[in-house]
Amino acid sequence: MKSYMKLMSVVIIGILFFTACIPEELRDENQASLSETEETELTDTPMESDMPIETEQTDKKENSDKTDPDGKEVADSSGDNGYFPLYAMLPEDGIYLYGVEPKGMILYQSGKGTYFDWPGLTPRFVLPEMLYDDLDNNGKKELSVVLCTMTGTGVKVKDLHVLTVKKADTNPTYKKYTLLGKDTNELVKEELTSTLDGEEKKLKIEFQGNHYTTTVNLDSEAGEFTGIEYDDNIDFTFEDTDIHVKIGVGMKFENHAALDHVGNIEADVVFDGKDFKLENQTFDWDNK
Repeated sequence: MKSYMKLMSVVIIGILFFTACIPEELRDENQASLSETEETELTDTPMESDMPIETEQTDKKENSDKTDPDGKEVADSSGDNGYFPLYAMLPEDGIYLYGVEPKGMILYQSGKGTYFDWPGLTPRFVLPEMLYDDLDNNGKKELSVVLCTMTGTGVKVKDLHVLTVKKADTNPTYKKYTLLGKDTNELVKEELTSTLDGEEKKLKIEFQGNHYTTTVNLDSEAGEFTGIEYDDNIDFTFEDTDIHVKIGVGMKFENHAALDHVGNIEADVVFDGKDFKLENQTFDWDNK
């Protein structure tokens, strides 16, 4: 045991003597090199949980290569500004509409974003449309936004929102007026009347003193014809600086839950600053 302890003492003394013989400059250089290596490894090797976030943020910034007239970052050609999807825009007026998940939209105008609690896109991704024009002839432009709120087989319903704008060029604020698609039939001036000749398969409709007749396909199991009703097809569109609407009309049968769409009441939508009305109302068949 004593021999072993003597041997270990000799080894330790030898190591200390060898270390003392190394020049001080060389020892400092080696220590600095080790410190730099350790620091680089820690900096260049982020935790796995951080990497996707950093990559996603970098990609979004690289894709944001488009600005509005105020020089603010908006969307690139793919319709994504890296934060919210671009739904509609009027670049000549500096107006952009973005989607928010899971619900809502941000209207961006004159460097200011305003949130609206509007429904998002339907599964068929029908994008909103916008019109910026003086609708009520008061010398100030209103912003009209058409949103599709329902889609399906033989179904498409849109709503119309008109926003009056104050301080449009500096700090825009809005007052909203809404015409829901489901409420448009209340603005129709008079009711449709109809008769069906089952033997000749002729449907006759009278609207505002005009008579319309067409041939229809009849299902022998549909049961008795009970009349004409408004269906779930309401389509607002912009034509130049005018707003146009089509209100769907369908045949109702005793044994059918759904209506058989046959045509539309078409009209111009007029906004007087507070209320909506329909002018130039006509009826038109789908199969003309």
